[in-house]
Amino acid sequence: MRETKLHIPMTTATGETIGIVGILAQIALPPHNPQEHEPHPMYTSRSTTAPIERAHPAHASHRSDISNDPSSSSRSQTAGMNLDDDPDTMQRLRNKDQAFKRRGYPIYPIDKRDTRGLKIAIILHGVLAHKDQIYHKQLARALPVDSFRFDFRANGETPGTWSMGNLADDVEDLVAVVDYLRTKLEYTVEIVIGHSRGGLDGFAWFAKHCPDALPPSLRVPFFVGLSARFNMANIHERDPAYLSAFAKEGFFRWQARVAGQDKELHVYPEQVDQFAAWPTREIALAFPYNTDVLLIHGTADKSVPASDVASYGNILSGVHRRPGSCSIKLIDHADHLFRGFYPQVVEAIVEWLRERSELTKMGLSAAAIRDRDTLGLARFNPTHLQQGRSGPHMWDNNLAAGNPRGPAQAAPPWMDTPAAGAAGAAQLPPGHASDSPYARYLSAAVATAPSTPEGRSRAQPDVEQADASEEIGTDAWPAGHPLAHSRSSPSSAPPASVAGTASRTRTKAHL
Repeated sequence: MRETKLHIPMTTATGETIGIVGILAQIALPPHNPQEHEPHPMYTSRSTTAPIERAHPAHASHRSDISNDPSSSSRSQTAGMNLDDDPDTMQRLRNKDQAFKRRGYPIYPIDKRDTRGLKIAIILHGVLAHKDQIYHKQLARALPVDSFRFDFRANGETPGTWSMGNLADDVEDLVAVVDYLRTKLEYTVEIVIGHSRGGLDGFAWFAKHCPDALPPSLRVPFFVGLSARFNMANIHERDPAYLSAFAKEGFFRWQARVAGQDKELHVYPEQVDQFAAWPTREIALAFPYNTDVLLIHGTADKSVPASDVASYGNILSGVHRRPGSCSIKLIDHADHLFRGFYPQVVEAIVEWLRERSELTKMGLSAAAIRDRDTLGLARFNPTHLQQGRSGPHMWDNNLAAGNPRGPAQAAPPWMDTPAAGAAGAAQLPPGHASDSPYARYLSAAVATAPSTPEGRSRAQPDVEQADASEEIGTDAWPAGHPLAHSRSSPSSAPPASVAGTASRTRTKAHL
């Protein structure tokens, strides 16, 4: 894997120009210097599984598959480690800065021939953290796609002014990163993974900058949130420590060790109030319908209680969501930083992505929906999957040859269903057995749900209606909202018009 340091220029809302510092990890390329970039021996000599071998694709194509190549179905290198048998290994894992050798990262220009059209994951760190903290390096090595992990403003190597309540500034940083990866390197952003405060930033970015109204090609189908806080007002549990300092000096001295350096940051009363007022519920309700989410939490988390992940799950598994689009993974005995449990965290993420990849082959994951809407039903033909074939989607090669459906392939019934009305809604997506739980759910819902005058089924409420009922929009925030001043990316502007009612009905009926 090749790791290269990037400096992404951006202009803040206050007019300040800064450079966001991050690491681009390219899984198919050799390292710049093999000796500097080899992993810690702990992750090579003790692993009971073979390392993942990945080959750079000859050409990048628009596929629903999460991987950039077929070999991503291998197990991650961190799987199968028995930590209980080696206390020394457990202790090293608990030291967040010793998972891999400390090293500097070279700065080289990136050849767009190595990035154009490929998928990429974005990894977000938490409060008073940095791009290489906790499990981030291990995760970059285990992911089946390239990744970019960066330091938020005033963290790590990225300059700026730190504030406890400046989550909207974090979102602004993420907007700049996504825009750079898309426009300068021509990546397709496939996954966003955020820990703690980074999880809050990820939720907010999806809600405001990745709504369902975007062109399908700009949708991001997968999000992983780890240890994300829901009940923001619980921050006032720290008031006993804060209030005495506020009364004495007007601020609280927060002393912490970050990236091997001792730091002292000042927390002011208005910052605590700003943090506590962050609208997590409204943001979760505005989370895009066409994005799958995995929520991971440690049962021994004393910073953010595990009940917070249940609050997110209740909203993201509601009737206004796609069935099966939200998953929750609890890691027993893990604390807020998952110290001692990095391999389990990495394996949980990789395994979930593997499951999403299998759902993609059946046309059910958010990635499949994204690609189907991008290519159009007439060009999206995964019927070969019903015949038990594996490997890259055959319709990729058919499209490249100018034959969308391939040789001697009849159009599947679900593809040529009449566009209008709910008559076609009862058709199942390809790859689904008629007796599967999803098939029974969909058939019962379509059979029993009354139709509106516009021909919509009430079995699956429109995400637009669900958002309107909560008085929150997916493409704009009301004046005075904490997210209102976060700027939109030029590449993520909503289209001038949206699809008609009939086509939108059919699309949602097949989810």
